[in-house]
Amino acid sequence: MLSTVRQSFRQRGLVDGVRWNLWNVFRGKYKPLAEGTVQYAPFLFLDTDELKQHCRRHGECWFYGDAKRYTFDAPDHALPEVRALDGEYVIPQPFVGVAEDARLVGPYPFALLDGKISLDATVTATVTALNLFYTLRDTVEDGPRATLGGGRREFDRAVLLYNCWNSGYYHWVTETLTRLEGVEAYSERTGETPTLVVGPDFGGFQRETLELLGYGPEDWVEWDCAVADVDELVIPSVRRQINRGAISPVAVDWLRERMRPAVRERVDPDQFSERVYISRNDATRRSVSNEDELFAELEARGFERYCLAEMPTAETIALMMQAEIVVGPHGAGLTDILYADDAAVIELCRGEKHSRAYYTLSSQVGLRHRSIPGEIDGADMRADVDAVVEAVETELDQDQLKAA
Repeated sequence: MLSTVRQSFRQRGLVDGVRWNLWNVFRGKYKPLAEGTVQYAPFLFLDTDELKQHCRRHGECWFYGDAKRYTFDAPDHALPEVRALDGEYVIPQPFVGVAEDARLVGPYPFALLDGKISLDATVTATVTALNLFYTLRDTVEDGPRATLGGGRREFDRAVLLYNCWNSGYYHWVTETLTRLEGVEAYSERTGETPTLVVGPDFGGFQRETLELLGYGPEDWVEWDCAVADVDELVIPSVRRQINRGAISPVAVDWLRERMRPAVRERVDPDQFSERVYISRNDATRRSVSNEDELFAELEARGFERYCLAEMPTAETIALMMQAEIVVGPHGAGLTDILYADDAAVIELCRGEKHSRAYYTLSSQVGLRHRSIPGEIDGADMRADVDAVVEAVETELDQDQLKAA
């Protein structure tokens, strides 16, 4: 802990080091804070059931598709916290709510319906709490006028696709792109396409992924005001019934079916190695401090190293589409395993702290997943090279047996 704090000051300086450490303290508290706020101040929020009721009274609410059952079966080598997820889950039938006379408010906008904040419109209670935190942070840093003094605009019909986590690839894919299934169901039913309200400075992987799904600049508007009045706010349901942070297998299937053919039209997946090592040596944390030592062993076994931040999004998706084994440190670079087929994923973790997100994501698309703890090295990790090599060879042996 102290070594991580010291390293953050060395790398970032005094002011940014203080901010980074305060943020890490907050990160450990915002989920219970968000849940507690919703529980003890229900008069401020509309939960999913209340949203449906509101839309039936002030707009419409309708369902599409079917409810699904999904069984999660963790591998024998998984940690107890992952095995605790074992069981059958019911993924409810998805819905689209249309709320009339809604209002979007704030630099990280909330959707206000009759004076209450819709949690579904900003994904979850956790993201809602983060929107508020970032608003307060920016108000302190930049002043109330700069943060809250934006203009006002109007929309005939819109869907809110902007929140404070949109700059993270995992969150953009799992919490934003998957909701477009509901947007497209709305368009099929009504013949109308709502304006996609996206964040300011919109670009990079956000623009690329929307374009792969068939959207263009004429379909979105960057949020550049403090208040917007919306005649009809379209609110697709959030499908995250497993492990809260995991998207549902139904949403994964929809995204795979839409994205994979679009990527194949632009990129030939066969140009990439089937044995993939994802590097985070461009990141400020959770990089592998002994990466050269680790990659020397992997390279001898046919692996190639890829820095995903340097690649177009279509290429990172194509890379995963044809991968047979993926090794990489925990981070958003593993998100695109959702496009892989029958692959093995070896996730390198910092210390004994394991994320369940990529276990569940791997399971949802039929991948094999192993998590290898590494030694904490400040904000980074030192990989257990022997353990990684052993896991890799186990998976390669399995592939040879299947091919025989």
